[in-house]
Amino acid sequence: MRMRVGLAVLAALCCLGAGPSWAAPARNMVQGAGPGMAAAGHWRLSARTAWQARENFQDTVEFSSESGVPGSEAATSMKLNNDRLHMATLGYGLHRRLTVFAQAGLAEGGVLAETLSNGQWEARLKPVFVWGLGARGLVWEDPRGLGLTVGLSYLRWDDRGIDHWHSTNGWTTDQGGVAVEGKVDYWRVEGNALAHWRLGPLLPYLGLGYAYSELKDEDHWDRPDGSWAIYSFSSKGQDNWGLLAGVEADLGRGLGLVLSGAIFSRQEVGLSLTWGF
Repeated sequence: MRMRVGLAVLAALCCLGAGPSWAAPARNMVQGAGPGMAAAGHWRLSARTAWQARENFQDTVEFSSESGVPGSEAATSMKLNNDRLHMATLGYGLHRRLTVFAQAGLAEGGVLAETLSNGQWEARLKPVFVWGLGARGLVWEDPRGLGLTVGLSYLRWDDRGIDHWHSTNGWTTDQGGVAVEGKVDYWRVEGNALAHWRLGPLLPYLGLGYAYSELKDEDHWDRPDGSWAIYSFSSKGQDNWGLLAGVEADLGRGLGLVLSGAIFSRQEVGLSLTWGF
């Protein structure tokens, strides 16, 4: 509910642009032509922290090997919850209408959940290095401060460890003395279109995005009695379309602050500090 309220506030900020006061402000030399963009020949550095409350994945089949005996069963209600991403992004304005960027950082705090025949299971994930690439272009603008941009981005992390698994009945692999060696991979490609309005030092935006993501897990359990098990599955994102909203604030001297959010494809809210130079 708090996530939906926060995104509703973002959408309300964006809708302020529909008012009569559309005069475009004088821009400083490092202000980009649209959200997330750098001015031509300039760099844009941002530090962002985002909370991804939930991303749903399709039902799939989990395969197992219990000390060499193969098996499989349905895995449903798959989710990645409460993941936090701390990212640094460096963009460059190749042209006034085109910015390319690269990003790197840390994902931490995530919980991978699935439901099997013996109940719901959750894996506490370890921190992992995450990186991404992307580009954003201005396709249309109006002298009054209106504009439309499109973007494409790729985000990925690999070989993310699992701290422990626990089930709904309270049992954990730590309590059972089970050593877990996990390897979780994730990647996402996203394209979006954003409409923006310039309101003095503010740049609200609202748009639609399409995201395709894949998640893969393989973990090896070593039990105290000497037996072992290997479990593996792969799945794709369940909800591809999403609404995006945000607002950029020009603080002057090349500095800016960005509040952004996404819903449906995933539930996410983020805050960024930017510097154009």
